[in-house]
Amino acid sequence: MKKMILVLVPMLIAVTAHAQQRKAAPAPKMVTPSYQQPATTYSWSNGFTHELDVNLSSGYLKSYKAGSTDFQIFASYSYDFTSAVQLGADVGFGSFDSQSRFTLAGTGTYNFDSDYSNAFFAKGGLGLYPVTKISSVGTIENKNEIGIYIAGGKRFKIWDHVNYKPFIAVQKVSDNDAEFTIQFFNISLNTSYLF
Repeated sequence: MKKMILVLVPMLIAVTAHAQQRKAAPAPKMVTPSYQQPATTYSWSNGFTHELDVNLSSGYLKSYKAGSTDFQIFASYSYDFTSAVQLGADVGFGSFDSQSRFTLAGTGTYNFDSDYSNAFFAKGGLGLYPVTKISSVGTIENKNEIGIYIAGGKRFKIWDHVNYKPFIAVQKVSDNDAEFTIQFFNISLNTSYLF
């Protein structure tokens, strides 16, 4: 019996100590997961959504003989549609010896990097472009005909709102030969607000 008491007393002390320890410990708290809004990723480093090309945004007025003027204005605009795609338009108007000509084309740009300000890009456009036709008797006529172009280039960030944007383009309008163009001095401006 003594041996049994010697075994039971330490067991009873251990069980009592364990019970007191559990009673002293705070009950576990129920943790509910909190929802965190995912971080918004912007195509431009500062959340810009509009891009305006200013090398293509050109305007001029020439007068080179009595009664003859040549006026032209052109702009290219793109809007961030998704994280890799921009949609936009090329718009232009010109007048040569009182004959009007205009450009109106829808454009799409695919950017190969999530940060557009240093991205390689591919761009295409489809719409109406001005062409000059010379008839068999030598009269000059300005027309607007359907054309398409594809281009590829790269942006290089200069400042937060300004990128150097050279590109190479191939354009085919109506039955004219394809034209190859290199734009060395193209600058794009980007902003959060259009107006």
